Amino acid sequence: PTLTEVREWAHPFDIRLVHGQIRGEDRVLERATVRAVVMRGDRLLLVHSRVNGDLMFPGGGIEHGEAHDAALARELREECGAELVAVGLLLGQTREFRAAREADYDARRARFSPAAFWRALDLPPPAPDELRVSLFCYEPPALAPWLAHLAADATPTRLLVTHGRAAEAVNSIFKNENGHIPASMGHYSLSISYLPALTQVDYDPLLWACDLNFVRGEDSLVRALWAGRPLVWQIYPQHDNAHHGKLHAFLDWLQAPPSLRQFHATWNALDDAPLVLPAESMLQEWALCVQSARARLLAQDDLVTQILGFIREKR
Repeated sequence: PTLTEVREWAHPFDIRLVHGQIRGEDRVLERATVRAVVMRGDRLLLVHSRVNGDLMFPGGGIEHGEAHDAALARELREECGAELVAVGLLLGQTREFRAAREADYDARRARFSPAAFWRALDLPPPAPDELRVSLFCYEPPALAPWLAHLAADATPTRLLVTHGRAAEAVNSIFKNENGHIPASMGHYSLSISYLPALTQVDYDPLLWACDLNFVRGEDSLVRALWAGRPLVWQIYPQHDNAHHGKLHAFLDWLQAPPSLRQFHATWNALDDAPLVLPAESMLQEWALCVQSARARLLAQDDLVTQILGFIREKR
């Protein structure tokens, strides 16, 4: 039996392909695709996938910014060595599903209630013009001027500071300024809430709820990418500055817009340019960038599937 089957056809122009034996509640929409129905007489052209072991119409995922016909021509060339001459009748659309990376992630996200989350923290819902920002960081030199900018800016900001080094870094700044370390305080336009230690399951809702997430290291970066919200990453600093090249490589992969690249450069001490509060349009641009990267990750096979595919190719 094939691993890709037409499981539903609720409308004659809506074909849904499901990879493997996946329960309905455990599957996620993988990507937008283009596929060609190519016939010669009564013979139908199908492509055999070495990864999944199934037969499919030739085609594949549409890359970022790529037109449908250009994507179809590229996929036919890559998979069949064929050149697309013309597109005939448009038969409909395909939606490809696969298992979620984590069995319960999408279900937890669907059940998530921002209002309940804020109530659990004893915080009111965000005001219409308020930003909620999560902070998980080391001790970036830009932190003090960034907090000063937030305090002086006209936009009210609630900073949710994670337990540990981030809280200690923020506390040290305000201790040096006013001689005491409050648990929660208002400071001009900046309000600060210090959070208890969070498990990964508790950390995900924080990322879902905030307008901007500052993350560090690797694990929190992965969680922030899955969350699909605007993010700023602090890479672990190395004494020989080897992390500079790694940061640039990540931003290249992310296809980060110039504003997000500049913010990362300053946050990671590559330069000392002033940091400004991102405007709403800028945050929307950052969010689209992260969501596009998340879609590319979802389009990849998981590690086990890639290894199995590699083994099949070497047999």
